[in-house]
Amino acid sequence: MKNIMVPILLLLFLPLSANGRNLADIDMKEGLWEISADIKIPGMPVSIPPMTQRQCITREDLTEVMNQAEQGDQDCRTANLAISDNRVIYDIECGAGASATRGHAEFTYAGDRMQGIMKISGPQGMETTTRFTGRRVGDCR
Repeated sequence: MKNIMVPILLLLFLPLSANGRNLADIDMKEGLWEISADIKIPGMPVSIPPMTQRQCITREDLTEVMNQAEQGDQDCRTANLAISDNRVIYDIECGAGASATRGHAEFTYAGDRMQGIMKISGPQGMETTTRFTGRRVGDCR
């Protein structure tokens, strides 16, 4: 799983392993997924174009991403995790002190589709809102 979407996939799926929960609790089919992220940063003079990436997502891939997160140099923690009716809600915090980044995310999964929103507050009052949409487009190749 070496591509630019690893950080986004991490944020989308890392909480699915927290608090004894696992991917089986969520209605998400393995396969080739097309995930789009539309990032908005208020006050930024230039808008960021939406990003779309196709990625094969299997349980093994998710395990690898979760292991990378646990061994990585980013000190990220999830809190207030709630999984109910194919909806995942959580808070995330990376770093500490004045350089900490905090966020809140809500994702809904429906078999071969997903959607979500993540709001992040970073150092110096920088805020971003990212809207995610995803759809399974086929089997992994």
